[in-house]
Amino acid sequence: MKLAPSHRHRVGRHNGYARRRPEDTVLYQTIATHWPAFSERIAEHGALPSFVRDEFEAYLQCGRLECGFLELECRQLATACSSP
Repeated sequence: MKLAPSHRHRVGRHNGYARRRPEDTVLYQTIATHWPAFSERIAEHGALPSFVRDEFEAYLQCGRLECGFLELECRQLATACSSP
């Protein structure tokens, strides 16, 4: 899913904020690669507790812009920032 560009100028990088890029980490890549097969395999022998499954699914979506993000704006300071 491709996101439409924002019409607002992105302010807020001056404060040191840099978007987290989980997809670039070894941990994320390992889980993303092996989670589907592991999940299927474990389902053949029972099931993981739902909270474990939910946490892995949430981890794989956390920080990914295509999974949604929140844009905040301070009208008093005339600054904006985005947060996945």
